[in-house]
Amino acid sequence: MRIQEILTESRYNSTIVVDVQPAYSGAINFAPELMSFLNTQKRILMLVNGVNGGSLAGIGYVTSDTIPAIKKYWENNGFTNWEAVTLVEKGFGYLRNWMDMGISENTIIRTIREMYSQRVSGSNELFKNSDDPELELDNFVGSDFDEYMLDDPIYVKWMSLKILKQFSGSYIAGGGKDECLKEVEILMSAFNIKSTRISKFLY
Repeated sequence: MRIQEILTESRYNSTIVVDVQPAYSGAINFAPELMSFLNTQKRILMLVNGVNGGSLAGIGYVTSDTIPAIKKYWENNGFTNWEAVTLVEKGFGYLRNWMDMGISENTIIRTIREMYSQRVSGSNELFKNSDDPELELDNFVGSDFDEYMLDDPIYVKWMSLKILKQFSGSYIAGGGKDECLKEVEILMSAFNIKSTRISKFLY
């Protein structure tokens, strides 16, 4: 199916937009067209990495973008549909430690599910009631296990699952497609929350 047909059929649907903001504008060559599309959407989940995001575990932020500056960037590219927007400052880097080390997506997803099952925020908190949490994690992770996982944990609860579930079946756009956007997709996959990439609107 051609991209224009996909976008037309999705009208009055919902879209998740990840990190479309001034800090990454050099990599975004589709902003006006994306904003034109978003103006047709019934619901938009706007995820950004701003100066107030990323407080979990002291991870912090990687941009100096403020919310007013991000909104101005959208408006300057033609966006007007603010009544459709749910805005979340998500921060960054909650799963990247393991992603960047080549840990399989399946292992990350299993670990995310286990963290929610044990009601902990970091993988370094798993099996904390065990006599040997490191051995338990080793056994759980299997062949993907490496000791660096203990010093470089992954984190959950940085994004509301309640909100994400409301956007199940949405399109997803933005970036980086193998970084922050992928983090969101992996978290969603852990709870069978579906989305479809719009390749034309990825960076």
